[in-house]
Amino acid sequence: MNRFLNTITSAGGAKRACTNCGRCKAVCPAGIDIPAAIGAYERHEKKETPRELAGPEDCIECGACTACCPEKIAVKDLVRELAMQQYRHRSHPAHVSALR
Repeated sequence: MNRFLNTITSAGGAKRACTNCGRCKAVCPAGIDIPAAIGAYERHEKKETPRELAGPEDCIECGACTACCPEKIAVKDLVRELAMQQYRHRSHPAHVSALR
């Protein structure tokens, strides 16, 4: 996970590494397990979040995760990107692309 997170730009513009403190998960009003979502992305797991669990697509963009991050990582932006990648994966599954 850290390899991906080391490339994250903080709100101040510096490259920062996530310490995996879990504060973002603890303050998320949508109940998103942000560290798990980032880890699944890093492992290139393309499976969708089970509907009984909150995933990146459930983000309400409140910014609480970014505000509490001790490393000043723009977590909200990262979660938005994870949701967009999940959407693109759902919209363009591999088997459809192979038919084109």
